Amino acid sequence: MAGTFSDFVENAVVDQVCGVAAYTFVTQAYLTLFTVNPNFETGAGGTEAAGGGFVRKAINFDASSGGGTQSDGAIVWTVGTDIAAGTYTGWAVYDAAAAGNMLFGDALTPSKVLTSSGDTLTFADTAIAVSLT
Repeated sequence: MAGTFSDFVENAVVDQVCGVAAYTFVTQAYLTLFTVNPNFETGAGGTEAAGGGFVRKAINFDASSGGGTQSDGAIVWTVGTDIAAGTYTGWAVYDAAAAGNMLFGDALTPSKVLTSSGDTLTFADTAIAVSLT
């Protein structure tokens, strides 16, 4: 799944490269899910997942190559353990475990419906990718 960089990231990169303002780089990124998607460009709106013990999960990435990178390691949410049953419509990567800035994200196509205890929503190793073009 390829993500779209948010305006926050695009502006931070341009400012850093052009010497306008230094950007404090992310030391840990976090993956979240949505039940109603935000505007992935601006990061505005949307409804982040909640209930069932839901929290954003730490996500790691491989070193970039050719202007892009991909997630390193699978991430799994399980109904009854760390997510509520429901319909999940999108994902995003943030620079904080709570609040923070959306870095990039995209819709789940199709949406993922979890109905019973033990159902999982899994992002396989290398499933999330992002690149500068």
